[in-house]
Amino acid sequence: MKNLTKALVLSLAAVMALGCMTACSGNSGSDTAAESSTAAESTADNSTTENSAADDTSAENSAADESSTASVDIAAADYSNPAVTIEFGDFETIKQVTEDMQSGKYDGQVIKVTGISQKRMTNCTIIERDESTGTGYGMTYYLEGQPELSEYPAEDAKVEICGVVTIGEYDVRALTVPADKVTVIENVAE
Repeated sequence: MKNLTKALVLSLAAVMALGCMTACSGNSGSDTAAESSTAAESTADNSTTENSAADDTSAENSAADESSTASVDIAAADYSNPAVTIEFGDFETIKQVTEDMQSGKYDGQVIKVTGISQKRMTNCTIIERDESTGTGYGMTYYLEGQPELSEYPAEDAKVEICGVVTIGEYDVRALTVPADKVTVIENVAE
């Protein structure tokens, strides 16, 4: 009886494994061979065209990334009349503006924020905290020219920044802030 049970269990396991392999492959062996042959022929015929199209697309994308940031004249922006001003402690506004900013609503526009500056690996974030929960929400910013992090405000300093929304790598939007548009209000290191 034990041998019969073992045989049935092993047979059932083998059938299930075979079923899983068949389901994962999605095609029978003869269909796969025919499709592979057709795909190989198609790839050979179109490889030159696809490679040049990929090269053209990557060149266009990198040119678009450069032009979207370069097309915004940081020096000529009107910093006296920001599109949005976010006051210190205004958690809801920074959250909404950051979400709108990432969707492209403020491209090329000036935004002024007062908050806590925190350093990241290559940039800084200006943070507002929700007083009721302690949760922070931040907006990425770069000093114009992206200098070393040592040139940014000290960690946890209360600052006021005024910058232009620019589009960086992978279409990520951030504030690009001229150095003279950063005001340290309170430095915790002092």
